[in-house]
Amino acid sequence: MKFLINLLECEDVEKTEVFIQLKCSVPEAKILRYMTQKFMETIEDVSVSEVVQELYEKDDYEYIYHLKDVKTLLELGWITQQSFQPLKINDLTYLELLNASISLTPSFLRLLEEGASELTLPEIKPYLDHLEYLQDQFFRIELYQKMSSIRQNIHENSLGINRIHTKLEALEKRIDERMAVTETEIVLDKFLHQKKLDTKEQVLFLALLKEEYSAGDATLREMNTMIDLISLDEYDRIK
Repeated sequence: MKFLINLLECEDVEKTEVFIQLKCSVPEAKILRYMTQKFMETIEDVSVSEVVQELYEKDDYEYIYHLKDVKTLLELGWITQQSFQPLKINDLTYLELLNASISLTPSFLRLLEEGASELTLPEIKPYLDHLEYLQDQFFRIELYQKMSSIRQNIHENSLGINRIHTKLEALEKRIDERMAVTETEIVLDKFLHQKKLDTKEQVLFLALLKEEYSAGDATLREMNTMIDLISLDEYDRIK
């Protein structure tokens, strides 16, 4: 918990141990510290107006100009808006945020607790059976789903989606490395290579397979959802 204590006690937020990982400005980091202080007081949800008015002058409405910092933190994935209806962040005006409620995300809390916002992938070792391989592949689909969800709400170059993409690349590399040292025949991997499926075709096939195994609500079978899963932008969707 040293990263949490350091954030709370270090006077200069720019010199805190987590600041470099936040990839945000000093005013944005101050908002995160204020929300962390409230979190430690068992207050999870705070209003945006309270946050900016506590940190910045009310005279001349200076605090209004810092609503953009709140929106940036939403885009970065360090805070989330509490709402009954999912809202696209890039469509929100600053004034719409003023009376909204926000809270810290699990990614930010993990950063404070562990000093890293990403989970560490297990060591490289052979797959013992088909189900171990499926577990990694289904996790891969979950990351594609997360990226797809973020694209629907914010601009595609956000830090949030970049973090997930980096993790996805690491996972895909690990799958290849584990297969390289696996002597047992993995039927699914053999099938994917025999059919010469490219990356997007593999993702679609694995997404449907995941849906069959999980017996979920069948959302992955919906055509638009599947297209969103493998599309970077509108042009990609048309293709």
